Amino acid sequence: MHEPEPRGVPEQPDGPPDPVRVGGLAPEVAYVCVGADAAPPETWDVPMLSQLAGVIGELGPSNLSHLRRGIALARDPGGWVAAERHAVVWLRRGRAAVSLDLLRMHDSLYALRDEAGGVWELGPGVIDSIGVAWWRRGWTPDASPPGSRLRAAGLAASVTLDAATIRRAFRINFAPATRRVERETWHVRLPSSLDRARPSGVLIWISPNPDGRLPPAYESVLDQIGFIAIGADNTGNGRPLAERLQLVLDGVEILKRRWLIDPAAVYLAGLSGGGRCAAILQLGMPEVFSGTVAVAGLDSYHDAPTGNLAEIWPGALGKPLANAMRSLRDRRIAALLGELDFNRAEAAARVALLAADGIPARLEIVPGLGQALAPAPVFAENLRWVDEPCREASQASVERATALLTAVRPGPDHRAALVGVIRAAPWSEPAWDAAELLGYSRQRFLSGSP
Repeated sequence: MHEPEPRGVPEQPDGPPDPVRVGGLAPEVAYVCVGADAAPPETWDVPMLSQLAGVIGELGPSNLSHLRRGIALARDPGGWVAAERHAVVWLRRGRAAVSLDLLRMHDSLYALRDEAGGVWELGPGVIDSIGVAWWRRGWTPDASPPGSRLRAAGLAASVTLDAATIRRAFRINFAPATRRVERETWHVRLPSSLDRARPSGVLIWISPNPDGRLPPAYESVLDQIGFIAIGADNTGNGRPLAERLQLVLDGVEILKRRWLIDPAAVYLAGLSGGGRCAAILQLGMPEVFSGTVAVAGLDSYHDAPTGNLAEIWPGALGKPLANAMRSLRDRRIAALLGELDFNRAEAAARVALLAADGIPARLEIVPGLGQALAPAPVFAENLRWVDEPCREASQASVERATALLTAVRPGPDHRAALVGVIRAAPWSEPAWDAAELLGYSRQRFLSGSP
């Protein structure tokens, strides 16, 4: 069955053919690639290979439709002869593919050039609005040594907590984020065991105080587990909720641009009000966050009974929709409360309600502790518990990839078999071995060379 034509695309019966076509039909997907050579098709839908080969964006039907609407035949095609080839756009429909050069003038004008040499100008703002990570053209992996503490400038996340996003994610209304990202600062702490050739797990710390740094007592925990930590300054309890949550999303963006990050191991943690924020983000955006350790404070979507007649602790967000609930059942939430913490009873009620809904949640009470940081060994034990499903899945995938690599034999299916190794456990040692055999250099990638 053919894909229907995108709506709103003007017909051009008297002009040259539309270049955004594969055999005369609308493409199903497009890949935007940079580097000295165009990325081969075998890399397009394999994230590790696509990154090594210079794929910086994937365009689905909506963005392709937007791209087509911005096209007009160049009035002076000869004026584009000296233009820089900014990227290559590969259009794919089924097994068929065609390529277009994306040209860029010095004044940021863009055009597409088809394989026959036809040039098509793009309207203002089209390239900036199609969701391509253009920053990857000049991506230079951070070279700071393991154990470093860094101060990072702000980068805006691709997700902005505007009113519509807040309603969709959190099923409740609260004031949108209005932060000025250029005025914000983050603290990054690299583990002493950092390996820049492999994705790191991430712990995002949400502080109730102006200082956003991970507590020093927990640094040794992340050294043992191998996680990068990041925390934003000025996420204290006096700041509006959307601002605090937005700075967490911005922090993820900062890490993605400088380090290899494991998207299946992005965890949240916080103290007091920061723990509540961590739980709200986990429950509202399980597609982004993999688990939470909430210290001295926990929120949920429940109206939790206090045990005092009809009084309740109100839910901080609406109940997630069915798809989000399914995701949450694969993610763990740990709450660490002191025996003397006034939030203890509320956290216990919320943990019980989460568990009743099928969300893996547990409560650990620290004897003799008030509202304060849990001891490092307790934090470590619970972070390991939260990370356990990801760790076990990763180990199983590496074992599978190792077996696949061992079975690779020279022949017509040699390259496909190596790609299968990379699919099984991307960025693992067997995946790097397979990538090297396909011609991709680990050292070249780590140096930031295209």
